[in-house]
Amino acid sequence: MNVKSSVKIIGTVIICSLISAAPLFSQGLSGKFKMGNNKKMTFHPVETIYLPDTVISYNTSYPSKKEIYLYDQETIKTDRVQTMVAGIWTNFTLTTNTLNPNLNILHSLLQKWQNNTWVDSSKSEYDYDLNGYLSTILVQNMKNGNWEKSDSDIYVHDASGNVLSEKYLHWDGTTWVNGYFFIYTYDSSGFIINTLVEVGGSGGTWVNAGQAIQTYDASGNYLTDLNQEWNGTSWDNNLLETWTWDSNHHNLTYLRQNWFNNAWENTSSDTNTFDGNGNMVTKLELSWANNTWYNLYLSTYTYDGSGNCLTFLDQEWNSGAWVNFTNQEFSYQSKLIHGDAFNWDGTSWVPGEWWMNLELNNNGDPQSLFTGTVYAADVYYSSYINGISNQDHLKGESFSVFPNPANSVLTVKANFTIPGNVSCRVSDLSGRLVLIMTREKLEQGQTITLLTGNIPAGDYFIEIKAGNTTEMKKVTVVR
Repeated sequence: MNVKSSVKIIGTVIICSLISAAPLFSQGLSGKFKMGNNKKMTFHPVETIYLPDTVISYNTSYPSKKEIYLYDQETIKTDRVQTMVAGIWTNFTLTTNTLNPNLNILHSLLQKWQNNTWVDSSKSEYDYDLNGYLSTILVQNMKNGNWEKSDSDIYVHDASGNVLSEKYLHWDGTTWVNGYFFIYTYDSSGFIINTLVEVGGSGGTWVNAGQAIQTYDASGNYLTDLNQEWNGTSWDNNLLETWTWDSNHHNLTYLRQNWFNNAWENTSSDTNTFDGNGNMVTKLELSWANNTWYNLYLSTYTYDGSGNCLTFLDQEWNSGAWVNFTNQEFSYQSKLIHGDAFNWDGTSWVPGEWWMNLELNNNGDPQSLFTGTVYAADVYYSSYINGISNQDHLKGESFSVFPNPANSVLTVKANFTIPGNVSCRVSDLSGRLVLIMTREKLEQGQTITLLTGNIPAGDYFIEIKAGNTTEMKKVTVVR
C-alpha cells in the first residue's frame, strides 16, 4: 500500500496537536449543524476524480476567502489561501508539500504571509518503512527563528498493511513524553474488533485508559460498538452504539445508549430513508427523555438526474409541528458548483451563514469539494483519471465521536475503513479552526484521540475528510 495524500496539511498535524490556527471563518452561528448532502457515503472503484482548483467562500462577519490548489496528479503540491481585505485578495497562508516518486508526502511546510513575504510557521516530516507504509511523522514549529520539535507519531504495520499500533509522543523541550498508545486487534476478515487505548503514566510507562469492542454482520456492516473506560482495576461500560442496514448496505437506523445506574439508557436515535438510487431522502433524529422518544430534527433532500443534491431542508420540532430551520440550494455548471445558504426568520427565507458541503456525485460516490460556514460558495474544479480501483466501502456514517459531551478527551472512531490519508479538523461554531491532524488510512474501528482540555467549553464541529469525501459531526465540550 502506498500512502498518498490527497488532503492538504495545515500546520501541526499530529494526533491531539493543538495549533494556533488563524481563523478561516468567523460568524455567529447558532443552532444545529447539518451537512448539505447526507446520503450514503461509499468509495467505489472510479477512474475519474474531481479536484477543486479554486474555492471561493463568501462571508459577512469575516473576510471572504479564496483557496487555490496546484497538484501532482491527485496529490496537492501547494495550497495558497487568500482573504478579502478592502476589496483585494490578499495572501494569508501557503502550504507546500514535497513528494517522493510514489506521490507520498515527505515534507509539508506551512508559511504565513507577513510584511509582504512568506514566513515559516510549522513543518511536518514523513518517513515510510520498506513496504511503503507510513512509519513516523515529526512535527516542528518555528520559534524565534529556530525549528523546535513538537510532536511525533509512530506506526507499526503487519505484512498486509494493517496498523497494529500507533504511539503519540510530545516533546517537552528536553525529551519525548508518552502521550497515547493505540493497539489494534483484527478478526480473520481483517476487521478491527478491539482498540485498546493507553496513556502515558509515570516513569515512562503506559497505562490503560479505554477500549472499543466492535461486532459486524456477515456483510461486514457495523452492528455494535461498545466503549469502555478503565477504572484502575477493571473495565466500566460507557457507550453502546447500534446500527441496522438494508440489503444494499444503507444505514437504516442508529441507536446511541449510555451506561447509567448499571443499565443501558437510550440517548438518541436516527432513522434514514433512501430512494431507488441510494440517495438519502430523509433523516429523522429523535432524543430520549422521561422514557419517551421525542422528535428533534427532520432533514429532507432532493437530487437532480445525476444524483447531485439540489436542495437540503432542515426542520426542527416545535410545539407539535415541524418548523423550518435552515435551507440550502445548489446549482451545477461545467466545472463549477455554486451553493447558497438560508435561515428561516419566521416568515421567509433570508441569506444566512451556515455549514455548507459542496460535492459531486461520481458513479455513486459523493465527492466533497468544499465544506465551510458561509452564506455562499463557488468551487471551480477539474477532473483527473486516477486509474485506481479502491474496493474499500463506507456504508453509512463513516465515524463516531465519544464521549459527547466531552471534557478533556474526545475520541473519533472509524466505523468503516477509510482509505487514503485522512484529515481531522475541529472548529468552533464560528468556523474558527482549533485542532487539526492527519492520519494514514483509518482502519475500521481505529480511533483518533483529541485533547480538548485546553479549548473553551462549547459546541464544536468535527470534520473527517478522506480524499474527496467529507463527513461532519457536532460535539460539545463541557467543564
